[in-house]
Amino acid sequence: MNFFRGFSLNTTCTFLVFSLGFVNSVLLADQLGPEHYGTLKLWTALVMLGVLFLGEWLSKGNIYLVGREREREAAINHTLLYCLVLGALLLLTAPFSLALAKVFVPSITLVQWVLGVCLIAFIALQRAGFSVLLGEDRLKPYALLPVVFIAIYLGGNLVLSQLGHLELERVMGVWVGAVGTTALAAFVPFLYRGFRLRWGGRRALGQMLRVGSRGEVCLVLIFLMLKSDLFLIERFLGEEEVGVYGVATNFTDMMQRVANIASVILLAKIVRGQDDTRLSLGVAQGIFVFSLLSAVVLIFGGRQLLGVFFPLYLNAYAPLVWLLPGMLFLGCGAVFNAKLMGEGYPSMTLWAPGIALAANLALNLLLIPKLGLRGAALSTSLAYALWGVLTASYYLRLNRLGWRAVFAPPAFGRAQNPPAKKPLSV
Repeated sequence: MNFFRGFSLNTTCTFLVFSLGFVNSVLLADQLGPEHYGTLKLWTALVMLGVLFLGEWLSKGNIYLVGREREREAAINHTLLYCLVLGALLLLTAPFSLALAKVFVPSITLVQWVLGVCLIAFIALQRAGFSVLLGEDRLKPYALLPVVFIAIYLGGNLVLSQLGHLELERVMGVWVGAVGTTALAAFVPFLYRGFRLRWGGRRALGQMLRVGSRGEVCLVLIFLMLKSDLFLIERFLGEEEVGVYGVATNFTDMMQRVANIASVILLAKIVRGQDDTRLSLGVAQGIFVFSLLSAVVLIFGGRQLLGVFFPLYLNAYAPLVWLLPGMLFLGCGAVFNAKLMGEGYPSMTLWAPGIALAANLALNLLLIPKLGLRGAALSTSLAYALWGVLTASYYLRLNRLGWRAVFAPPAFGRAQNPPAKKPLSV
């Protein structure tokens, strides 16, 4: 499947996922209230941080091993064995690691943490399974499984709501069930073919670790750049303000999802040797146009959208507006970063998010006490812009292009299926 067919399919499915997810967010924000909704947002960030630290090397390593080396069976074997061991260890150590989790979410309970470690293991398995599908360029199941996930998650929460039992721990239980179901479903096509669980070999594991570890460090830094402000808001302003800020990021997350779709599909094409500079540059230009149009809509219509969907969170408009300038840079940066990741994770894929994260932390520490949520949004927006500019500058220099090329008419229409070329060595 070429880039644009894959992008269209994934965009359609993602729009459906976002629509159902938005309904889910409205339901949870209204019935949990700002404080518990804020706690859920912190939980989401904490779980994803755990997944990135403990399982992202699997995801990025699988894309390389399956897409470049055609070692699907070894990738699946290592994934299943690792996630079984990871889940067991997390459950056994849950009472002891609870103290560490309380540093990030002070109101956490043991039951919530047990559910949280189950989420970490299942999401690691889910992402690793999706990466196998992506490495094989099987974009249809890759696009459809997230729809299954959000349908289960939303459906379970609606049932809880009708029964009058929509509480934080029950919501997390539904989340565990939805992730677990789709994680196992990702492997069903492979297991159905007579697959046997066994050791995949040291060579394959070494390749996964070598490539995946670079991808993990890169993604952890980017994630902290994106979400560290939530924990600082909780520290300075409390969990209720995290809930308000979380509503603002519901809208910006929608903008970023389209960029993420393009980046993931582009990464799969790069790893399989099916990209040239025209395609990645054209995709980045298209994402910039989409982000700009979305920002204009949210600036002029954001208050009305909040009034309709989140009437308890009207004060989320100010941080939303301050986040939007950074989103223009974030989308383009994600596309350029995918190109660099597919070509062997040069040092800038680590330096750029590291510098932006340091700037984000420093600015948040300075501005949140003075400006509240507006200070958090301004700090984060500046960090996004810094990361986008650093990543784009390196990409342009690497490809001997100037900034004028970014603002030229999009070129992706001339490079849907460029001649295959071998990616840079990793």
